[in-house]
Amino acid sequence: NARKSKLLQLKTAAEVLEFELIGSINSLVLKSLDGNNLIDTFNNFQENKTKILQQLSSELSFENIENCIDLLAENLRNWCQLWPEIELENGNEILLSKELESMRFLEILKELKLLDIQNFESLTPTLLPQDLKIEIARLNTIKSLFI
Repeated sequence: NARKSKLLQLKTAAEVLEFELIGSINSLVLKSLDGNNLIDTFNNFQENKTKILQQLSSELSFENIENCIDLLAENLRNWCQLWPEIELENGNEILLSKELESMRFLEILKELKLLDIQNFESLTPTLLPQDLKIEIARLNTIKSLFI
């Protein structure tokens, strides 16, 4: 919401200065994150994010920027909703801006697959590495911000 507010301020300033960024909004279709498989949904989430960022970098217009912000938020909201609630031990600080690096995330998911943990319902906090627990707690906190 803060980004959209800043975007509106920039748009207003550009209008006052009679500066125009014109472009067409390329409507992206996001891949569904409705699946249950951890690796498949992770790949879809990452692919959506990449497509949105590519669209953002390919066309500079206020409408496109606003559209991409909305799509990034929708993709993140859908991703956050998949993860079960998790409680962390005391002393673990959750930084909302510190996302688990995507290659590490995928590595963890592949390790879980070797343990036959392949879907969201199979996640057992005692079997999860600490960095994944922190990421899930971060996603849970972000999910609460969307409500």
